[in-house]
Amino acid sequence: MAFVKKTVLSSIVCLVLNGCNTSPRGEIPFFETSLVENQSLMKPVRSISNFDDSLSCMDKLLLKNNVPSTYITSKLIPDASGKVFVSVKDMIVTSLSKMSRSSHAFEFVDFETDPLKQDTVQNITTLLLNSGDMHIPKPKLYVSGAITSMDQNVMTKGTGLGIASDDFELGMTSDLIATNFSLELHLGDFDTRTILPGIESANELAIAGKGDALDGGGRISKAGTQFSLSAAYSQGVGPATRALVDLGMIEVIGKWAEVPYWQCLSLDQTHPEFQREMHDWYREMSSSQQIEFFANALHSGGYLSTRETEGLSQDLKQAILTFQKDEGIVITGIPNFETYEKIMRHYVTIDNNGRFKSIGWDDSEKRNKDNDNIWPDTKTNETNPLMINVELQPERKEYSVNENIAFSVQVNREAWLYCYYKNSNGVLTKIYPSVFQSAPKVDASRLHTIPPNNNADLFALTMSKPGQESVLCAATAQKLAEEKIPDLFKTDFTSVNAAFDNISLQNTLKGLSTGEITFGTVNWTVK
Repeated sequence: MAFVKKTVLSSIVCLVLNGCNTSPRGEIPFFETSLVENQSLMKPVRSISNFDDSLSCMDKLLLKNNVPSTYITSKLIPDASGKVFVSVKDMIVTSLSKMSRSSHAFEFVDFETDPLKQDTVQNITTLLLNSGDMHIPKPKLYVSGAITSMDQNVMTKGTGLGIASDDFELGMTSDLIATNFSLELHLGDFDTRTILPGIESANELAIAGKGDALDGGGRISKAGTQFSLSAAYSQGVGPATRALVDLGMIEVIGKWAEVPYWQCLSLDQTHPEFQREMHDWYREMSSSQQIEFFANALHSGGYLSTRETEGLSQDLKQAILTFQKDEGIVITGIPNFETYEKIMRHYVTIDNNGRFKSIGWDDSEKRNKDNDNIWPDTKTNETNPLMINVELQPERKEYSVNENIAFSVQVNREAWLYCYYKNSNGVLTKIYPSVFQSAPKVDASRLHTIPPNNNADLFALTMSKPGQESVLCAATAQKLAEEKIPDLFKTDFTSVNAAFDNISLQNTLKGLSTGEITFGTVNWTVK
């Protein structure tokens, strides 16, 4: 017995000493694994709210109404409740940016006065301002407001049930908790530091919380066992605050610009249950069903040449990537819920009872052919046609001599873009792509303004004499065969009439197309 004790004690001492003297180099695989395990479990997604599409809608409204570019800034938006730890000001900047992608309606003046929050950029700015080498434009407007209240546990609801006997006991509880908080926003005139009357937004949102628990215990002979199961659901204040900010900014900007902003708030996708319902549908599909869905839907949307695909093929990856780029979401080229939810916006509507209704794969449902948001039936070989929309800025039928005009172009999916201007003398010139706007391939995530309204010094379209003028734009799924008539493409702002004879420009471009092509035209009179 003494020998056994000595052996065990010696072994313990050896193990301790050996552990102290062992080099970590022998455990390199373990440490390498930590670099992998330290990575995020989930891929990042765009931070969006229910009003993301509404902000894009506002961008189009501001552009269509020719709202001039305005310098704007924001006060710090305090949290009066002291319970919502989010940066509302940065959310306001993001909302303004989304409403200005194509319209360039707002330019945010970023200047920090709090010395505790100043960084390298602000320090350099201060130096340049003091030396006269930098000039910050004075804002015309500023955003003011606050998170005015956070009422926790406004409503609670709890239920419980328990049973017991000599050999077992079982209990179950369920709790519901509602927390309300509100955000108020205003617009102020920077020159007078007065809040503009009637330009305000006050909205409130309820955050839901739910908890379920199941407890039990039992006894078999003299042995006992116990178990406890629980599940909790709690909505965060971050997404809720973003939704309130987006809604509030749409309201105050829409009232200030006097545009029908309510049209942008009536979209089905603003329904708070939209993403949750889509996620339930997405989870019900297997991996093979998801691949089949993406192939069918993207074929119907015009992104994929055929719906037949063996797994996640390279063509399907490219189609997903292009669609993601058009929709402004994280570009991965792989199927995921974020992409699925964007696709489903073309296949889901809300019926008269306020319930979600899937359309596009059920022959019994009648489709609204006049709704551009609805793609063709996924069961047919019909595909979503390439479309182009060309509008004048400002949108009028008559213009005066020496007046400048611009026009906006938008396609419904990625396409090659060619635009030609015809003056009152019948002279045709290529104005897009050009040395000033050189990207021939455009996506559907934004409006393209020609000339670019954020840099009017590049070039201008000035009406020189009375007469009839027009712009013709062509969008093509594949690049035109430019080498066949190089004089039609190689020069900018010079006549291309001699490049083709006795054939219209539209028919000439059709003849150079190897795939789908569509045209958009606007005409006006110069007096």
